[in-house]
Amino acid sequence: ADEEIHYLMTRGLDEDTATSLIVRGFLDVRLKGLPPQLQKDIDVMIEKASLKSTM
Repeated sequence: ADEEIHYLMTRGLDEDTATSLIVRGFLDVRLKGLPPQLQKDIDVMIEKASLKSTM
């Protein structure tokens, strides 16, 4: 993912933001018919995972 991070940084993102964006891209889950509360819980877990990736 180093090349992807480098590319995003050349577009003006800092390293932490670029890393977070890539992590979210891999973890983003959208399924039709998923109950709203379950989708919300998944989104919260993705947010926590992306924050940990920048530490």
